[in-house]
Amino acid sequence: MAAISASPAPGGVSPSPRGPSSLITRNKAVTWSAATAAGLAPWKGRASVSTAATSSNQTAPVGTIVTGNDVPLLHLYELEQHLDRFLKSSSMAKISLPFDRSTIRSILIQTFAVMKSVNYLPNALTKVEGEENGGFTGIWLDDEGFVAEGSNMNVGFVTRGRELLMPRFDKILSGCTAKRVLTLAEQLVADGRLSGITSRNVSVQEGKAADEMMLIGSGILVKPVVQWDDQIIGSGKEGPIAQTLFNLILEDMRSGPSSVRIAVSY
Repeated sequence: MAAISASPAPGGVSPSPRGPSSLITRNKAVTWSAATAAGLAPWKGRASVSTAATSSNQTAPVGTIVTGNDVPLLHLYELEQHLDRFLKSSSMAKISLPFDRSTIRSILIQTFAVMKSVNYLPNALTKVEGEENGGFTGIWLDDEGFVAEGSNMNVGFVTRGRELLMPRFDKILSGCTAKRVLTLAEQLVADGRLSGITSRNVSVQEGKAADEMMLIGSGILVKPVVQWDDQIIGSGKEGPIAQTLFNLILEDMRSGPSSVRIAVSY
């Protein structure tokens, strides 16, 4: 079982992957407490930590920075200088490049993730903040205030209408375990234990009012959530759907089809 605490993300995420930089701004208190706990010298005011992932905007920033105000000072650093060196080196080595400078520049910019990066510090801090508040982890909210995901796991709900509900994957990582759970859950629709399966925006209010809540990921499989902040979820006990989905994913790991189980010979 798990209790969680919500971690809203002030600031914003660009409304579309095709728009300007996608920013996820962590709660200022997280950075402040983490810096204090790490013994770092304090700075004036509370800091904002922003993780940026670029989209097709060529001036979009990338990276993580701690700044003393609410404006993230993030940029691709010395891209033009690196391109100069790269082109000069290839010329000296007599290497013919298949693309011109402009195309290479565009390719490099587009390699950056739209919603995810390899920077998992904010995710770790989400976990820390949840534990500091007596929970198991924290929950991310998207730029519109809808439920996004946990620190490194997806979130699922069972509504009062017995519908399995997950946040849409367009702003979060489409977890492999979560997608497999959605497939296995079709068995529960077939036998009448679930009325349907839906992926859409989920408000915090709707999530807290659900009959069941669960965290889903490769490390925890399916973990029922019994309390979110001060709100008891459902009956306050592990829900039957979460338990069944946990058993289904375990059985799938033991004897599922070859499409999900690859034999390894030693």
